[in-house]
Amino acid sequence: MSVKNSTSKELLARYKVPGHQIYVLGTFDAGVTVLDQQARALNLIWSLVEERTVLSRVAPRKDLAKPRAERIAIIGGGFAGLTAAAGLLRKDVEADITIFEQRDTLLPLQQGSDSRWLHPHIYDWPAVGSLSGAALLPVLNWTAARASDVVVQILGEWKKAYHDWHEQSKRKLRLYCNARHVQVHEIGSDRDGLRIEWVGEQRDPQDGIAAYAPDARHGVPRHQSVNTGSSESFDIVILAVGFGTERDTPQSYWRNETYAQPSLDSQRHTFVVSGQGDGAMMDLLRLRVSQFRQDRILGELFSGERALIDELRRVQSEHTGPDAKQGLFDALETVSSSHRVAFEAVRARMSQRLRRDTEVILSLQVKKFSELFDPATRRISFQNRVLVYLLYKCGGFFPSSRGTDCLEKENEVSEERVVRRHGTRRDEVLKSVLSPHLYDVIEQMQAKHDGGYFLQPHIPNWTGGYFGFPGRADDAKRLPEGTKSAWKKEYLPGPTALMATAFCASLAGALRHGHNPSRRLRVTLHRVASFGGQEVLQQACNYQGVALERKDESGIGRTFPIHMGTIGLAFYTRRVIRSLPSVDPGKLHAYMSSPSRRLRESTRLMSTKVRFVIAIPILEPTDPGLHSPPSAVAGVIYIDSEADDFFIDDGSLKGIVWMAKGFLDGLQALGKTPLERLSNLAPPVRSSSQVETSSIERDPFDAAAREVLEEVGTVEPPVTAGPFQLNFDYSEFVVQED
Repeated sequence: MSVKNSTSKELLARYKVPGHQIYVLGTFDAGVTVLDQQARALNLIWSLVEERTVLSRVAPRKDLAKPRAERIAIIGGGFAGLTAAAGLLRKDVEADITIFEQRDTLLPLQQGSDSRWLHPHIYDWPAVGSLSGAALLPVLNWTAARASDVVVQILGEWKKAYHDWHEQSKRKLRLYCNARHVQVHEIGSDRDGLRIEWVGEQRDPQDGIAAYAPDARHGVPRHQSVNTGSSESFDIVILAVGFGTERDTPQSYWRNETYAQPSLDSQRHTFVVSGQGDGAMMDLLRLRVSQFRQDRILGELFSGERALIDELRRVQSEHTGPDAKQGLFDALETVSSSHRVAFEAVRARMSQRLRRDTEVILSLQVKKFSELFDPATRRISFQNRVLVYLLYKCGGFFPSSRGTDCLEKENEVSEERVVRRHGTRRDEVLKSVLSPHLYDVIEQMQAKHDGGYFLQPHIPNWTGGYFGFPGRADDAKRLPEGTKSAWKKEYLPGPTALMATAFCASLAGALRHGHNPSRRLRVTLHRVASFGGQEVLQQACNYQGVALERKDESGIGRTFPIHMGTIGLAFYTRRVIRSLPSVDPGKLHAYMSSPSRRLRESTRLMSTKVRFVIAIPILEPTDPGLHSPPSAVAGVIYIDSEADDFFIDDGSLKGIVWMAKGFLDGLQALGKTPLERLSNLAPPVRSSSQVETSSIERDPFDAAAREVLEEVGTVEPPVTAGPFQLNFDYSEFVVQED
């Protein structure tokens, strides 16, 4: 499901069990990646907050007929449930929260799973940005790694989110693990109330391991975990129970095994792999490709084959999504002929990697292998279909529709060498925790809508920076100014921040000469990025300069709407925006505080002491394929000063532009040089700032602006040598993208 731009009301209806304050999170959806689960969880929290089903402490209550939810239960402590809880904490909701997890710890499936790799975007390959290793989530963010390492990252993020919330909130958060008996049933004459009874062990919410002890922070030892039974009423129940147990196998996909390791007895072993989804294809590849690692195989096979990758992108666009064409197998056959030299090079690399100690029979439910690629039966990601197609062209396995049990007997394959990946029993846990009435409501709605009632988008519907402040989007206008210096933050790669800091610190050092050392001078760089489907300007480093204040050191990662303030004017006009010489500080502040600049909703107001501002856009070359196109904006340099006699004239501005141009040329050259694990990767949603000035504001540089600011027409902004994004990050992948 990939519905964009749903209203919060429309989206909430995709989660809600009719007639009850119960929300089903992702159980019936096809996209089961960790990132998909987390995005659905945050979409739910966004909808609950925006619809005022839950309230933040900053939200006004005078217009409410009755109090909103004060007790929320989350059933499930996996990725979805924990992300939903973290989202509630970030929005500072006025509710006590209880998390129930049936196993012994949070994120139990992936704990210690060292043989599986998690990557947030790899299943989108070869789409632009699919190699970017960061999930780009505002809460519980993570980067590509082994599943066990991702668990460590997310639990670290959870601990921080809990600590920040716990320091200021008067509400409670409880966690029960080993909650083997959790029963949700309706109460009241109208059956609209909810009650949960359970038996479980209360744990310390920040780690899910230590037993809970209220006095532990005062030096009193935690007591031993013991099971306790209870029954309580809740206002809202979020069912984040996952996708159920796996069918027909005692060996979970997430348990460690040795399929990818060479045989130690020097014999050639035959395996049967049964299944038609990504799990089965992944184990097929691990059994047949030597030194197979999901994080590296694409780079190792397709390195340097840009034309072939571009053609595969075209095929992907036609054969994926709700309107996918038939005939993907034939389309790949056509590609193998039309790009024969490149394809043969890739196939040869795959052939060289075939293991000699294994043989695999792929047990199919369809008659022909090519049918796995059709929309009616396809449950495999595009990148895995390409890899398995290559393996097939190498003769790397034998497809068969004779049935798993038959193949096992015919080939004398022992049970431990039969790999069954038949999916999960999706409704199993729902049925076990819900009363018959509540489960019947879900079943009836599914039947009425052909199984599509609870399908939920995994495309973010929240806006950039939304989880960086409490309350609804409209509540941001009411927050105290002092809270706005470190809010609306989104993920910023560490290497990107380092490079931006180096440039801004150097620029600030050059500007220090002649600047009053007792008056503040600030320099920073904003990159253009996209979060939640919204293009924003993101502060790429803390302010550098002279006489800085403490609040100037907390801006890194903040996001700003592209229409906001001086940087917004530079974005839309594609010109350097500079305050007039000897501008009246009062008039400058009044303009920046006016509703037209919309600073109040996005950041703290500009200091009344500021005497000078300048914003310098960084432009990409004009795309000759577009009709009268504006240049895309890659970023904006921002400088302000409180010194009375400070002004950057055209001569000094030319020096800054040349300095920026040298910085950008160096980065673009660096991006083409192998840097071990450091790459300038295209983000998953590439910024597309080909926006006409009139698309949002008829005349952003109006008469009011001209009283205090000027568009500099005598000095051109810096222009990059080619398409450019500032997104240097760590990566295990061999980069295949410009």
